[in-house]
Amino acid sequence: MKKLIISLISIAIIAFTGHSQLLEIRGYSGINIHQFTNTDNRQFVENAIYSRSFSGRPGLQIGGAVTLGKRFYFQPGLQFTTISMAYVTDNTVDGEELISNSRLNMISVPLRAGFKLINPEFTSFFNVRIFGGIQGNRPVSVNHARESTISENITIEDYNQVFFNADLGVGADIFFLFADLGYQFGLTPVHSGPNDAKVQAFYANVGVNFKF
Repeated sequence: MKKLIISLISIAIIAFTGHSQLLEIRGYSGINIHQFTNTDNRQFVENAIYSRSFSGRPGLQIGGAVTLGKRFYFQPGLQFTTISMAYVTDNTVDGEELISNSRLNMISVPLRAGFKLINPEFTSFFNVRIFGGIQGNRPVSVNHARESTISENITIEDYNQVFFNADLGVGADIFFLFADLGYQFGLTPVHSGPNDAKVQAFYANVGVNFKF
């Protein structure tokens, strides 16, 4: 995966070398809702079968990015991301339901490339973009509210040191403001154990854009 990231950066540098360039610095914040690709599992405790599933809750991200290029552009960024999940454990015998909440805090590095649908030579006040790329995530801490002995005590060691998502989205620029709407799907597992679940997410960002 590291080789893939290095290749993407190299391709972007080659693509923009020798062309007229526009430098933009963007600051933004937004919300996200994550879900795992494999969320169901069962465990047998105290003569009862417990079924556990995960449900996404709104999280947030805040960060910045540098945009290089005019109509075709390359955009590396750095952001702080939180993923919020509800862990739901159901007792299949008496129907008792236990819910514990967890929040994973991460440092994320999105690397995106995009295309502006309107030629910037015609207007600098409004544009619509499509973009895609890859995002690396490094978990730094986890806050988990354990409701009972049936619920697992989740710690930072339960997550891989780094996991990656692919990224697709659309955006709009209006004067110095912008908004992005995107979808991410997992490329590598989130957890460090046998669970091979990957993360999926919808996200929305709004921010300001400074051109140089």
